[in-house]
Amino acid sequence: MCEASLCDNHLRVHSKSPEHVLCDPTTSLKDRKCSIHKKILEYYCTEDSTCICVSCRLDGEHRGHQVETLEEASEMKKKKLRNVLQKLMTEREEMEKRVQSLQERRRKVQGKADDETKRVTALFRDLRRRLEDLEKRVLRDISGWAERVSRPMLDYIRDLEIKKEELSRKMRDIEELCNMTDPLTVLQESDTGDLCDTEDGDDEDRERHENLLHDGGDGDVGGISHTLHTGLSDIMSGVNVQKCTGTHVSPHSTTKGKGPINGPPSRPDPKPSPTGGPNIGAVQQTLGGVGGYRHITGCEDSW
Repeated sequence: MCEASLCDNHLRVHSKSPEHVLCDPTTSLKDRKCSIHKKILEYYCTEDSTCICVSCRLDGEHRGHQVETLEEASEMKKKKLRNVLQKLMTEREEMEKRVQSLQERRRKVQGKADDETKRVTALFRDLRRRLEDLEKRVLRDISGWAERVSRPMLDYIRDLEIKKEELSRKMRDIEELCNMTDPLTVLQESDTGDLCDTEDGDDEDRERHENLLHDGGDGDVGGISHTLHTGLSDIMSGVNVQKCTGTHVSPHSTTKGKGPINGPPSRPDPKPSPTGGPNIGAVQQTLGGVGGYRHITGCEDSW
């Protein structure tokens, strides 16, 4: 090997001689020489996987080893590398296909999620509107019930206040008579019979009082509970869940003549509260009944 860098003109002379070995330009020839014999590396020892010079092959520690020329060993290594490259290219193509399929799947999932988000948002918006309307109607009924029950009480309270003032006046007059020291004046005082009359109308007042205490408008309260129960049932019956993830929700799924599917036994209509106020227990029972969904597996639209 000529240990020199040549221009194109001088390179032509060297390239015509088979004894000259040409290589790509390098910054250092030290790496191309044997560190022991200081000769150009020309062979490759396959047993030790290292480049050797002619002296290493003939007289050195690699004597008798299986060796190849650098060109042969290089081509063999390139062949192996090309096989590896082909495998890597195949794997990369396969991974690219997987990435594309996953991206396509992700786009479909995102599209499905967007559609479901819009559907659920619209569903709950409609539910909120219906619940707000029902709430206003029930609260209006409660307010009307309270007004109807309270009105006769207020009228009776006004009557009692008038009678209480009359009783207070009689008490003052009687106390004034009791404090008199002149017997003649006490005996001659007129209208004392009216002062002593305290029983007229007592039975009527007591009956009126008892009626107002125990007549809490139970019929109206029952109507309010019925309105709430019916309204909630109508709202949930109107929910049409067409698509879902894994399950289909049916608020009142039934089979002909058999009642609700897998449902709890039917409950009697909630009774009015004995105290005359809104029946909170009935409201809770209503909510529990309306909220008892049945889940039917097997949604037609699979993801």
